[in-house]
Amino acid sequence: MDKEGTIHEVHRMYDFLEEVLESKSNEEMEETIDFGGEEMPVWRLFDIVENHSIHHRGYSLVYMRMNGVAPKGYLGW
Repeated sequence: MDKEGTIHEVHRMYDFLEEVLESKSNEEMEETIDFGGEEMPVWRLFDIVENHSIHHRGYSLVYMRMNGVAPKGYLGW
């Protein structure tokens, strides 16, 4: 996948997550589900997705810097 395709997919993923979050009631977010053999509230899945994307962002920044590419204007917060 080229750079433009990757950017498109990342934006599409965040748009999807935003749509799902907006469609859930507070009660639905508190419902418990089984995920990876562990019972957890639905809202925790969104924390897991955020944490996972942060992991990949950090990995990508390290990879870029190791290859002499300086990310423009990146702030970690």
